[in-house]
Amino acid sequence: MSASRNDPDSAESSQTTAITVQHRRFLNKHATGALSRRDAGFFIEQILLSAEWLWIIAIGLWGLLIAGWDPVSSLMLLFASFWVRNLGELIKLRMARHQVDLWSRLYNEDQEVWAITRALLSKRERFSKAMVGYVASTGVFFDWLLTGVCSAGLWFYLKDIDVDIGAALASQSDFVRIAMMSIGIQVLMTVAVVVQHSVGRGRERPVAMRAGGLGPGLVMVSFATIIAINVTGADAESAPRIILLCFYAGLGLLIPLHVFGLVLVGQEVRWLRARQAGVTPP
Repeated sequence: MSASRNDPDSAESSQTTAITVQHRRFLNKHATGALSRRDAGFFIEQILLSAEWLWIIAIGLWGLLIAGWDPVSSLMLLFASFWVRNLGELIKLRMARHQVDLWSRLYNEDQEVWAITRALLSKRERFSKAMVGYVASTGVFFDWLLTGVCSAGLWFYLKDIDVDIGAALASQSDFVRIAMMSIGIQVLMTVAVVVQHSVGRGRERPVAMRAGGLGPGLVMVSFATIIAINVTGADAESAPRIILLCFYAGLGLLIPLHVFGLVLVGQEVRWLRARQAGVTPP
């Protein structure tokens, strides 16, 4: 049976969907909510996220290049922070599933609103649904799986080139102790957020998830690291430093991309606000 032209799920190609009357109605219905979640607080939060990445890179490079931190210890603790992030997302998923599901529903609604907005802003009649359909449990699963693959690959590579990981960590005991305290604080903060959303009115407040991007990002940086090691002919002494610098470079690349993305998001927000106010033709 052929699909109706007015069916929102019809007229699809493998990548895009034609904007129909139903999609425009969807946009009108959910635009106000989507705009409320991209207020000044949203942009401040995103800027602080970029600042956090910049701080991690700056501290890591200072420790590696100036303070004389051991690159193996720094690398192990960097991966420990990845695992703590994964643990935090799993804690939220397991302990606040209702609030996570609420956030996922709103997130997917918003993604469709912004996909349609992006298309109309560009004067296109088709929009991509690639970012619609986020499932928190899937993101958590792939982050754990791919972080595990990358961690195992790093561990066996360092062992293969005779890097003594235990000795490296023991030689930096004070640094490791402080770093582990910092990681412990991150876990406690995640638990505190979950508890806050589990009592009283907090039960109906969505809990945001960030799972799904870390694992694929680690895989891409790992491939770049393999290329860098092969090109430089790294040995047991230089390889940990090169690996660490590659991961810092990968994290650093996110910052300008993230800032550029915020500029585009700002354009979309202004356009949709104007449309809601009747300034922009629907």
